[in-house]
Amino acid sequence: MKKRSWLPVLMMGTILIIVAFQAYWLKNNYDREKRTLQQKTNIAFRETVMQLQSENLKLSDVFNDSLNHFNIGISSKIPLPVKAPLKPPESVITMVNAIGDKIKDSLKKSQKINSRVFISSATRDYFETRDSARGIKLFNGSRTEDWIIHFLYSVDSLQDSLKLSVLDSAFTEKLKSEKLEVPFFISKTHPDSVDQEVWKPHPQSDRRTSEFIKGAPVINKITVGLLRPVTYELTLGNTFPYLVKRIASPILFSLFLVGATILSFVVLYRNLLKQRRLTELKNDFISNITHELKTPIATVGVAIEALQNFNALNNPERTKEYLDISKNELHRLSMLVDKVLKLSMFENHELELRKEDFDLKEVVNEVAASFRLQMEKRNAVCHIYTSGDNFFITADRMHLTSVLYNLIDNALKYSGEAPVINVELENKPGHIILRVKDNGTGIPPEYKSKVFEKFFRVPSGNMHNVKGYGLGLSYVAHVIARHQGTVSVESEPGKGSTFIIHLPVASGY
Repeated sequence: MKKRSWLPVLMMGTILIIVAFQAYWLKNNYDREKRTLQQKTNIAFRETVMQLQSENLKLSDVFNDSLNHFNIGISSKIPLPVKAPLKPPESVITMVNAIGDKIKDSLKKSQKINSRVFISSATRDYFETRDSARGIKLFNGSRTEDWIIHFLYSVDSLQDSLKLSVLDSAFTEKLKSEKLEVPFFISKTHPDSVDQEVWKPHPQSDRRTSEFIKGAPVINKITVGLLRPVTYELTLGNTFPYLVKRIASPILFSLFLVGATILSFVVLYRNLLKQRRLTELKNDFISNITHELKTPIATVGVAIEALQNFNALNNPERTKEYLDISKNELHRLSMLVDKVLKLSMFENHELELRKEDFDLKEVVNEVAASFRLQMEKRNAVCHIYTSGDNFFITADRMHLTSVLYNLIDNALKYSGEAPVINVELENKPGHIILRVKDNGTGIPPEYKSKVFEKFFRVPSGNMHNVKGYGLGLSYVAHVIARHQGTVSVESEPGKGSTFIIHLPVASGY
């Protein structure tokens, strides 16, 4: 019993472990997809800003104006490095422009020190890069710093040409091409004014999503401009639907695995409960049938002993009485064996029915008459009621007689003092209804669906005051089913039971 009580706990623990493992696995998949999404959107945002900056920044015009101002020639050759004095800087400005993202900490400017710009080696490498529209050749080395300053101010004057509406549309198209359609916000921040920050929601975002995005962390920042840089910030909105769609297959697999495990455990546990119930039924059946088998055997043994030891052979009347007792008990034992055999044959569909047309009312009267002596002994009354005239059916008369015998026998067994049994016959279009009603102990609701199972008896412990084997009603159910009929029971504890049988009417009647 202890092992059985631990079994549900073990099953529940196993299910919880599997659910926890699947949840951990799905969480890892979700986090991985989230990181991948952030990486892809970061790259797409950077590429979009650079592409727009490249289109808006007219470098050729800036170069021409600057070169004409300083009388600097243009050559298709790769330029020579620019020499510049190196001094310790006080601040660092980082530029992200459309020509290339190769400049990192390339321009170092001191604060108001003769308005000069110190050029690092990275800056010189930048002007030699192949991304430049044209090669620049500086003829006047002494005026290089002045040209650079003028060039930087010329470039910086174009920073406001990148509008949020244009960036939003371009980034939306970029995400569509990458199949990354997620809600987002883009903001623009000027370093000299906090009030100039503008939020631009994605057109598909509603107000609720916008509020959510405004509270979300920024995942990418890009600064454009040299002297007065502008920072563009990207914030993703509610990416949960997108991420769930991405991991839909793992989610479905996890649900299938957990569902299959739970279903398997439920089926296994129900089978174990069924086996346990069958074991209890088997033990109860063995206990009851042992008692029932010992009774006729003991009776026959006593009768034979009386014939041998008490000179009963010289008394014909006493001899006949003992022989009749032995005969009845042996017949009772034979009926028990025959019931078990017939029930087994019914279940295996090996028993052939010998159907014939007969009047069911005659069978009811015959069976009721056979119980006359038992009813007188129990002070019982049996009433027969009919509704209609035609009660002919096509069935096996012997088995239908046994069915009715079992029902009336149960009504007598499970009734108290002065049993009252009502047998009703009713003719309905196409079928006949047979009801056997008693005023006995009744059947509890939880057992009504089980009374037609083999070996089942309403639990009464090891009490054997009511004889039976748990085979009668099972036999009734099998016989009626073989005749294309139905059997059911209506019962209430303490008020008796009613067994209802529906059988098809014989054709031609």
